[in-house]
Parts: sequence; C-alpha cells; structure tokens
Amino acid sequence: MYRDADLLLTLTPQEKDRILKIEPGLRIEVVPHGTDTEKFSPFPDNVKEVSVAFLGNYPHNPNADAVMFFIRKMWPGKVKGNI
Repeated sequence: MYRDADLLLTLTPQEKDRILKIEPGLRIEVVPHGTDTEKFSPFPDNVKEVSVAFLGNYPHNPNADAVMFFIRKMWPGKVKGNI
C-alpha cells in the first residue's frame, strides 16, 4: 500500500528505517512530533490547575453520565461552580 503514496511521513527516523528495509524505494520524510514551547509553556510553579480530560462521545448518554458521576462522587470538592 505504501508504494501507491507519493510521500510517507513518519514520526521517528527509526520508523523510517524500518519501512525502508521493507521497501527501499519509498520517499519518506521524518516529521517529529512536538510542541512549540514558546507558544505553549507550562504554568509557573505557583499556579496549579486541577483538571481532568475525558476523550469520549459526550452525546452518548452513558459517557456523559460517567463523567458526571466521576465529578460528583469520585472527585468532590475539585470543581467550582455549577455542573
């Protein structure tokens, strides 16, 4: 399937090398993942954010219920304001 592509992108040189061992003629560029630390810098030590991330489908009622249960029962006192 890779032979049909004009260009492949990998995240690491090692990944590029593994693919080239299988198919040496492919055009592959390494595009390392990372973060612009000038634009996205960590909070100073004296600033603490209490947060949790949920990656799911909120319109699916059982997922929304699970998040609300977690916030209200498992993590009480961490959330300010109305939920």
